[in-house]
Amino acid sequence: MDQIRKICSRKRAEDILYALEQGPLHYCEIQQDVTISTHQILHGHTLTDTLNWLRDEHLVVRKVDAGEITYELTPCGVDHLGLIKQIRRLEATGQTDDQETPR
Repeated sequence: MDQIRKICSRKRAEDILYALEQGPLHYCEIQQDVTISTHQILHGHTLTDTLNWLRDEHLVVRKVDAGEITYELTPCGVDHLGLIKQIRRLEATGQTDDQETPR
């Protein structure tokens, strides 16, 4: 549960995991998806720092294939995103004491 708290408190980490839920994405696709879904610009340095942190936490993997670089969720990332979604659903229905805003 501590890792879930870290993800939720890390700037844009949760948004990036949600973007990667649809499958592997290029850096610029992640940036665009998060910017559109949150209605806030995701700056390059924030995206880079957060992607590196997610990789260090083994939640996201960076893949290079024929010069194409993509990012995708690891199995651990998929599991953690599932837990985050459950928590957000509980928050939305008022079934938790947590004060975080539902996504």
